[in-house]
Amino acid sequence: MIFVFLREHVTYITQDPGLIWKIPKRFWEESSLYVRYIIAKYTKTYKNSGLIRQLSKLRADMNEAPPEYKPSLVWQDLYNQFERILYVENIAYFKTQRYNQHFSAYAPTNPRFYTRFLWVYWQLLRKQDSLNLLGTLQEPLLGHPLTYQINGKRMSYDLLQSIDEFYSIYRHIRKGGTHLIVTELGAGYGRLGYVFLNGIANATYIIRRSARYINYCSILLIPAISKK
Repeated sequence: MIFVFLREHVTYITQDPGLIWKIPKRFWEESSLYVRYIIAKYTKTYKNSGLIRQLSKLRADMNEAPPEYKPSLVWQDLYNQFERILYVENIAYFKTQRYNQHFSAYAPTNPRFYTRFLWVYWQLLRKQDSLNLLGTLQEPLLGHPLTYQINGKRMSYDLLQSIDEFYSIYRHIRKGGTHLIVTELGAGYGRLGYVFLNGIANATYIIRRSARYINYCSILLIPAISKK
């Protein structure tokens, strides 16, 4: 862990020397998380026991995969961080916990910019919203998302980005009564699949994703599937 941590920071600091001041905070966060993980694992006081059992089976399956399908060192490090969180924290807030916001979040201490951004993004998407997804979908409460009410619907960056990505694909789909089969590589926690399954009645959505994230996808997408 320490080797990956140091190599990662050396790479980033050579690109942006100002990041060196963030090392102590990051080191403390990761060290604290690792200690809590070790204690929880060996005292068997961990959380999310059902998901952890599923994770063990999925990881065993991943270990049998050919080398070209295995994650890189950077992603292995992120996966291990997620696993440690699974042991020690409640994942009910996964959309606003630090590792999801590591990839997608507003600038620290500037939530007003985030709400303005969502409003502008919503206005742009409304021009191409031929299926009225903005009027029928809203951000699920699962994962404690950071949302903003627009026209009575909960909107988030994740949802608006997913609708944007959906229409980028939808315009190239042959319209008609045929059954649509969509495969996504690297589905995150399943946000795009959520839009597809709710936006198109006759569709099958196949996710090709790291074993460690399938749990999140299933939690989000099963309710959408059950409506069909």
